[in-house]
Amino acid sequence: YVICADRKLRYENGKYSHIAYIGTTKKGLARVAGSAAYRAEDILWSRGVQSFDVRLVTCPGRNGIRSWCRLERAMIIAFREMFGEIPLCNVQGSGFEEHREFITFRRSRIDQIIRDLSDHGAKSERTAITDTIDQDEEG
Repeated sequence: YVICADRKLRYENGKYSHIAYIGTTKKGLARVAGSAAYRAEDILWSRGVQSFDVRLVTCPGRNGIRSWCRLERAMIIAFREMFGEIPLCNVQGSGFEEHREFITFRRSRIDQIIRDLSDHGAKSERTAITDTIDQDEEG
């Protein structure tokens, strides 16, 4: 899941993104809601931020692969490469190195999701709340 602020946040390389946090859970929506509540103060203390949305990005399970963890890592790596640092409210990820994330998931698809959420974030009514990376879109 991705937490998006209602305004763009400035990142290290001078670029702006609505993305404040990229996370994962295998415990369901309750965990997502709890995580959003936990990070609310950090997000809302950012200058000018009045609200945020949570966007779900899912992928099908695969035997022997913790695909949800691999998807989170791929998204954090792609974000860091685009914006020069990890999302504002992420703690882990600055030292992530690429392993098999972009074999499992097509880099162009991950980049597209990051760009769409960075550009439109919480304000976008046209962006689906859930984005599923299908089997045929995987590496």
